[in-house]
Order: sequence, then C-alpha cells, then structure tokens
Amino acid sequence: YSANSEQFVILFASAGIYGFVSALDSGRNTRFAASGVLLGMAFLFKQHGIAYVLFGVIYLLYYETTRERREMSGAILRVGTFSCGVMLPVSTTVAWILATRRFAEFWRWTVDYASGYASTSTVAQGFDVLALRLPQVAGPMTAVWVLGGAGLIAAWDAPWRKRALFMMGFAILSCAAVSIGLYFRAHYFRLLFPALSILAALGTLATGRVVSR
Repeated sequence: YSANSEQFVILFASAGIYGFVSALDSGRNTRFAASGVLLGMAFLFKQHGIAYVLFGVIYLLYYETTRERREMSGAILRVGTFSCGVMLPVSTTVAWILATRRFAEFWRWTVDYASGYASTSTVAQGFDVLALRLPQVAGPMTAVWVLGGAGLIAAWDAPWRKRALFMMGFAILSCAAVSIGLYFRAHYFRLLFPALSILAALGTLATGRVVSR
C-alpha cells in the first residue's frame, strides 16, 4: 500500500473549500479563519495546494467587491482573517524549522529543488504528456467526466447560477494545480477530483431535471 501527497492535499482542500462556502454563507470570521487554516495545510503537504489558496483569495476579493452592501471594514477583516488562517500552519512550520536550525536544508528541498524540478518540461512537452495521459485517467471514469462537463453547463442555469462563478473558478484553479510542472502524472489528477465530483453531482441533478420534464 502507498499514499501520494495529493491524497492528503485534497483531504484538507476539500474540507477547506467546504468551510469556505460555509463562511461565505454565514459571514462568520471564525469560519473564514478555519477554512484558511485547512487550505494552508493543503499547501503545506505539497506546493500544488497553493492553487486552492489562490482560489480562496481571488474569489473572496471578487465576492467582497461585488456585494450589494459593501462594508470596507468588514471586507478587510474577512480577507485578513482568511489570510492569517492560511499563514498560521505555514508560519508555525517555518518557525519550528528555524528553531531546529534546519532552514537551509528546508529551503533547498522545498524551494530550490522544487523550482528546478518544475522547470524541466517545456510547454510543448507538457501538452504531449497531457494528450497521452488524459485518456488513461479519464477512460475508467468516463461517465463522471461527462457528468462533470454537463455540470459546467448546468451551473449557469437559474437554480445554481449564484454559485456558477464559484464552481468555474474552483475547476480552473484545480486544473492549474494539476498542471504545475507540466508533468501530468496520473496521481496529479487527484487534485481535480473535488471540483470534478461537485460538477458531476450538479450534472446528475441537471440530467434528472431534464429527464423529469
């Protein structure tokens, strides 16, 4: 038995995104902080998790700037609380490594090595690998991918339009997480599964509505 880091990334990312939606609905700062901590943990497990953090920041800024009743102080507090939540596990880990005097080694393996590793493939090579890998990954679960595509379309229908941009952004940033480094290894596609699962569920609901009509 084995486990890739992507499995732990999506564990915390899924919980963090769920908490993020709950925070948007309730407006409670404690939930923004909790979702930030969970997404920070996703990034801590692997650098690819930064895509989920970026999604949270970008969507929160969009949400705050498009609200009918804008409250500048409240918006700053919510964005700041979420950002502090993200930084808490990361800063705590860095502080602990500094205390153990292993920061140079930490930087070497998490920044220097990672940046060099991620820059060895060209864009053309990346697309070649994607064309080879995508059928292998999507083939055994074709129905889920088809339903996910249906969900992308259905997201703009009246019952779910309120969350359409949220789901679209979540899907795009999840694709970005898979694409970092342009290696497209099979287990990287697990980073897409939370967004794909939500879209497939939405596609199933939409298909049921069409059939019932």
